[in-house]
Amino acid sequence: EYYENVKYLGLGLLSLGLERGDKVCIIGDNGPQWYWADLASQAVGGVPVGIFTDCIPSEVKYVAENSDSKFAVARDQEQVDKFLSLKGELPNLKRVIYWDSSGLWGYDDPILMNFEEVKDLGRDYEKAHPGIFEQFVAETRASDLAFLAYTSGTTGLPKGALVSQENLLSYARTWFELHPPCDSDDYVSVIAPAWIPEQWYGIAIPLSAGMTVNFAEAPETTQADTREIAPQITAAPPRGWEMTASRIQALIMDAGFFNRLIYNLLLPVGYKVADLHY
Repeated sequence: EYYENVKYLGLGLLSLGLERGDKVCIIGDNGPQWYWADLASQAVGGVPVGIFTDCIPSEVKYVAENSDSKFAVARDQEQVDKFLSLKGELPNLKRVIYWDSSGLWGYDDPILMNFEEVKDLGRDYEKAHPGIFEQFVAETRASDLAFLAYTSGTTGLPKGALVSQENLLSYARTWFELHPPCDSDDYVSVIAPAWIPEQWYGIAIPLSAGMTVNFAEAPETTQADTREIAPQITAAPPRGWEMTASRIQALIMDAGFFNRLIYNLLLPVGYKVADLHY
């Protein structure tokens, strides 16, 4: 399923005029479609560009304009509206492709297409160009640009960081030195894929190891869904881990005597195990 979606979405982009090196900006919450669009762009010679979901239209414009993106992939009406409001200011933008049609039924702007329409174009393109997808994949080199990530811009205008295929693979190899690859492992995607670490943990490592990438049903259910999935691996920014630790410590303070005793006895053991392992 992963391969089919990536393949036909990528071929659909070729059908729409994507050329090698063209940028494809992607904005939306974590979900399979984000990763399909990311890999589809890479597979046919394009370069995905991550945009954070909370970016306002002026910030979206800056990234799309600075990266000279030819295509945009957006999750839903909220993100699509940002691009439609900027259409006159982004003359190089050819298409805005969306994967959640909620609220978009009445939209008839010709720049818009949904995922299924693009994949249908991809299937037709394959019939006219058999083997073209496999050819593009085979021509990919380690030095090729895999992703363009923009900084948050806290000290000035956001800056684009160039991430090569070798950058991603090198991190995966380093990870496997600590955690040997296991195709039965589960990973829960929590951090934004526009952020470089999620390109490591959500794409490079799972693809190299054959792991399963899981997603929360909604941002507000992340904690409950993670507990249900019980993943071997998850990732978060430092502030996320700090908040989790603070929440656990607050719960322990309100817990009964026996639970506090177990916590205080086993926490030092956990630290020693971590020190031995890492």
